[in-house]
Order: sequence, then structure tokens, then C-alpha cells
Amino acid sequence: MKKKNTNQKNGLWTASSSYGEIGATLKALQDNGVTLEHLARLRGDNDYAKRVAEFMGASIPHKLARNIMGKNFWGVEEWLHFYGVSFTNKQLREAAYFPWNDDVLNTPCPLGNKGRIRETHIAFLGIPNINGKPLTILQWHKLHNTNHPMLRLTNIDKDEKLLVESVCAFRWYLMPIRAIFSSAEKTTHERLDMLPQEYEFSRAILEVTKNILYYRKNGAYPISENESVWCCDIIDRFMHVYIIPDYYYNIRQGIAIGQSWKTPGRTRTDSIVVSRKPGV
Repeated sequence: MKKKNTNQKNGLWTASSSYGEIGATLKALQDNGVTLEHLARLRGDNDYAKRVAEFMGASIPHKLARNIMGKNFWGVEEWLHFYGVSFTNKQLREAAYFPWNDDVLNTPCPLGNKGRIRETHIAFLGIPNINGKPLTILQWHKLHNTNHPMLRLTNIDKDEKLLVESVCAFRWYLMPIRAIFSSAEKTTHERLDMLPQEYEFSRAILEVTKNILYYRKNGAYPISENESVWCCDIIDRFMHVYIIPDYYYNIRQGIAIGQSWKTPGRTRTDSIVVSRKPGV
């Protein structure tokens, strides 16, 4: 979200020249349940004022986002239906607003995929735990190692920190369904340079979560045969995590996560996965 202009020459204070505007604004707020106590808190609690400003800016209610995104949306209802996840009242309040507005969701995809963001991206609510257990890649593997969506581990140690420690933050994520194919034959640094400023490299836990949730909702994997994608998690200086269709690119067997020893300075023939930064 762009920083709001607080210059007094063109800021909200100019409304003071028109008592009619102030009165109409206060009446609209009162008609929707805002009280004097709310206004007092708005003046005295900067964090509260910041949250209100965020909701009035880039955010929209998650139910509106659900209607816009259609099958490319995974929220509280899906977590409850598919995995029996329960949420606290605090979490429900935090999840109530979606950090990208309808203008963003209806803009053409800036990553080269044909269609608008609502058609080329998936929005999902990330959660760090599932029924009391950290929702790590290893936990996803335990949940989905026999039936689709299926996740296998290949050429990677099950004790690797990436598998047992990395989790999603509790927030909304917006990720392109398909990887950026135009990133093929690029070095790591070239891939970083080509990203729009609204996007960043995606971690493996996000890509695994995206693949599984998308399959649960749509009955197909976002990744296709003869494709491998790279995530930004660097295990050591010469190793990156990659995700590929399992068993020699046979997508019918699910997806696999493993390691590659290609160095960051070499060009690659596969694609990268990214996520959109919140509020932009």
C-alpha cells in the first residue's frame, strides 16, 4: 500500500472548511454503528487508527474476495471443511479483511500469464499450525503421501530444517497459479531483476501449500508435466529447493520436493514461483 499523503495543503484537514462534509461523514459512520468511543480511540490509539486506515485503503472483505476469485480462493471455510481446522475469534477478525482490493484482482496479470489476476492467481489463508501441529512441509507429506493430492520427498533429508521448521504465517497469500515461464534460461540474479516490484520469490512451504490447496479445490495440480519450478529457500551456498511432478515428470503420481546442486550463477531451464506482497 502506498504511503498516504499527510501534507496539510491537500490532506483530510481541508474538510474542516466544509462543515457539511464533516456532518455527512459523521452521520454515515453513526448510521453504521460507529460511536463516540470509536472516534476517541481513533484519536488516541495510533495502531487502531492504522488498522482502520488499512481497511479503508487496499483491503476488502474476504467474502468479496471469495466472490471475485471463485475456485481460486481458499479461506476459513475450506480449512474447516477439508481439514477440520478451528479458528479463534482473534484469528477470524484478522482474516476478515483481504489485503488486495478488487482493482488489483481485476487488473491484467503482470507476470506474462494471460488473463486477470483473479483468473491467473490463487488466494489462500496461510496457517502456521493444523490441529495443534506445525504445518510444515514434512507435516504436509504425512497428511498426503498415499492419495491425491500427493507430496513426496526426493533427494532431501527428512531432518532438513526446511522441512521441519518452515511454516506459513497466519495471513493471506496471493500467488500465480502457474510458474513464470519467461524466467527460463535466466540466472538467479536475472530472475530477481525481472520481478515486478509487487512480487517476491516464493518459499517452498508456500509453493507446497499452494499446490495442495489448489488440488483440493480444483482436482488438478498447478504444475504440469515436463515442468520443474524453483523456490527461493537456499539450504546452503550451492543448493536450492525445487518442486517437480513426481516420478520422471509423471504428474499422475503427485508432486515431489527435493534439492538441486546447480549454482546460483548458472542459467536454468526451469521456472520460478513468486508471491505478491501484501497490500500492493
